[in-house]
Amino acid sequence: MSYRDDLDAAQQRADALQRELDEVRSRRDVEASRVAQLEQALAQARQAMGNPYFPANLPPPLPPSNATMVLVFGILSLVLCALFGPFAWYYGNLELQRMDSGLVDPTQRGMAIAGKACGIIATSLMIFAVFMFMLMAMAMT
Repeated sequence: MSYRDDLDAAQQRADALQRELDEVRSRRDVEASRVAQLEQALAQARQAMGNPYFPANLPPPLPPSNATMVLVFGILSLVLCALFGPFAWYYGNLELQRMDSGLVDPTQRGMAIAGKACGIIATSLMIFAVFMFMLMAMAMT
C-alpha cells in the first residue's frame, strides 16, 4: 500500500507542477528562470514516478564548447602574433552566442570571455602599432 500511496502522491505533484508550468508559460511576462525551475521540478517528479535507474525524458547532453580554442587564440595573439587577435575576438563572440542560445555547454564561459578580451586587446595594439608605423613612415619622407 505504501508504494501505491507514494506513486499517487508523485503523480499529484507532477500534475500540479505541470499546471503551474503551463500557467507560467501562458503569461506574457514569462521569467526564464522560473520556467527552468518548474521544468526541473517536473522532471524530478516524473522521475520519482518511474524507474530511477532509467529516468525518462532527460534532455541529451550539450556538446562541448570551443572556449579552449578561443582562449588559446587570445593568448597566442598577445604572446606570439597579433594576427590571432581578430580570430580570438570573432570566435569568442560566436562561442558566447552559442552558449547563450543553449547550443553548447556554458560551463566554460569564463574561458571564452578571457580569450575574447585577449583578442580585443591584441587587435587594438595591432591597430595602434600599424597607425604608429604609418606616422613614422610619413614623418621620414
